[in-house]
Amino acid sequence: MRQVVSGETITPELGMADMLILGLRLLDGVSLAAFKERFGSDALDVFDEALREPFALGLVAVEEGRLRLTEHGRLLGNEVFVRLLPD
Repeated sequence: MRQVVSGETITPELGMADMLILGLRLLDGVSLAAFKERFGSDALDVFDEALREPFALGLVAVEEGRLRLTEHGRLLGNEVFVRLLPD
């Protein structure tokens, strides 16, 4: 049996990005209320700069309190995801 000898520290920034990236892969998208409950911050404020271009290009939208990829955005999801990752 192999042992795990290393790990990754999940910073708050990476945790927030993970929640958005994983959630945006689903048709339902990410509940903005659940994000705020979990992290105490508004996702649209935290990722304002990162999401500015995806919103302008019509890749993401907010519908019924959820951040979702649009139909066009589903084709280019990786372009959105890479912007969400911390430096």
